[in-house]
Amino acid sequence: MPDSIDTTVNQDSVTLPIPGSIQRIMTRIMDNGGQVYIVGGAVRSIILNLPVKDWDLSTSLKPEIVESIFCDMPTVLTGKKFGTITVKSDNIPVEITTFRQEESYTDFRHPDSVVFVPEIHKDLSRRDFTINAMAYNPYLNVPYVDPFDGSGDLTKGIIRTVGNPQKRFYEDPLRVIRCVRFFAELEFTVDKQTYDALCQFAPLLTQISRERIREEFCLILLSSRVSDALLLLFKTGILKITFPELSFAFEGNASSICKAVSTCRPDLILRLAAISYHLKHSLNIIENFLKGLHFDNSTTKKVLKVIAYSNLPWITEPENIKYNLRKLLCNVGSEDSFRILDFSLAYVESCNTSECLTASPVQTDEAHCSLALARIEEYRTSLKEVMHDPVRLSDLAINGYDLLSERIVANPGRELGVVLKQALDWVHYNPALNKKELLLAKLRKIQL
Repeated sequence: MPDSIDTTVNQDSVTLPIPGSIQRIMTRIMDNGGQVYIVGGAVRSIILNLPVKDWDLSTSLKPEIVESIFCDMPTVLTGKKFGTITVKSDNIPVEITTFRQEESYTDFRHPDSVVFVPEIHKDLSRRDFTINAMAYNPYLNVPYVDPFDGSGDLTKGIIRTVGNPQKRFYEDPLRVIRCVRFFAELEFTVDKQTYDALCQFAPLLTQISRERIREEFCLILLSSRVSDALLLLFKTGILKITFPELSFAFEGNASSICKAVSTCRPDLILRLAAISYHLKHSLNIIENFLKGLHFDNSTTKKVLKVIAYSNLPWITEPENIKYNLRKLLCNVGSEDSFRILDFSLAYVESCNTSECLTASPVQTDEAHCSLALARIEEYRTSLKEVMHDPVRLSDLAINGYDLLSERIVANPGRELGVVLKQALDWVHYNPALNKKELLLAKLRKIQL
């Protein structure tokens, strides 16, 4: 949260900027006799001058009435059982939920039943944290509703549950890790009672699906305060419950792991690679860890690729740098090549030794580490220079048809591929050789 933002809110005079599409939805609900408020994270984000990710409205109207008055607009009814209708306005999905209270949570996620209530205060009392339990309607004489002093907690920079933290976390244990996510994203502190409840209710996260935990964990990894958040996950025991492999790696090594992750730019592949690298008994273990969180195959492969290619010869003769980089570009592409360099740089910077991501120990003097850092920076500069060089088989000035027509190879098959790869290797060394006659002439002179 920027230091310059004043989060003090005067409830009698507050004016928050609301998009026209949201105003039109609110106006239509009021024109049909309903109360309506913007609620949840949208109010918090607007006060903090942050982008609004999701627009949520609360209304006194029952779901079937909401559905009927927006019958001319795209709607999604999957949450209707729990009082929620999603309406798309100007391609923005807006969740409209009837004021409600909730009964017990047998499955630790959905309430067993909901009871629709006539006013906003009871609805806000069921929410997780005070900073998410504020409501706003710019058309009312008293536009701002804040029964739990969420605005005060925003001003103080505190995350505090609405009411009893034990009750809030028992209702939905995902709130345990969501608390850490807000800690990371907003750079707030956690209220003492809320912190104690985090430690107490962390074991209930075993009841939560891996997909939901993964989504929160990814948001934590991408936050600006990722290092502090990872330490909080570790100290509260949340990490041991959700990711026991990582918790074991954090024992005695937490500071270097956190530094490596935070040194990486906020790119999910990079930061997943940085935190997974400490499970490096084998790539299979890392793969199983990622698949256990139900990451898609593309993400898993990219993370494994960044780790697998991170043992490039950073300490090498300068004339080989561009050759190495052209081969890297050929194998992984430009985006992942930069990730590999960033990943390697982060790990060299985060440790006091110069293992520099190699499989076996090397010299551990400070000068060796400094050379590694300088060489990685040289690789980064050189990578920008070679990005548009011919690096793939499709970039070659010759193809299989040329080899057959010139009788350099007799028949299509494996030999043809071997010859093309030899030509590509020459071009990796010297892109100026990528001319049809030059390559064909060189191939005629050698015995393949």
